[in-house]
Amino acid sequence: MTATIEIRSLRPGTALDARVPGLQFTPVRADLWRVVTDRGDVRGHIERVGSGELGRFTARLARAGARSVSLGEFWTAQSAAECFA
Repeated sequence: MTATIEIRSLRPGTALDARVPGLQFTPVRADLWRVVTDRGDVRGHIERVGSGELGRFTARLARAGARSVSLGEFWTAQSAAECFA
C-alpha cells in the first residue's frame, strides 16, 4: 500500500498577480507572499485562503517586536496589495 502526502508549505511559490509601485511580492511558500519595499523593509504578508471562486486574499501588516495586524480580506490579489501602498 502506498500513500501520498501533499505538503503545501514545501511547494514552490508562484508570483503574485499584483503590481504596486515601490513594492515587491516575494513568494514564501505556496499561497503566501512577503511584501517588501524597494529599500528591503518588510511591510507584511499576503496569503491566499480558499480556492476557486471562493478564494480570497488576506493582508497582514508586520510590526517590529509585535504581532502582525490584519488589514482585511480581499477578493483580488491587487486589492490586497494596494492596502500596503
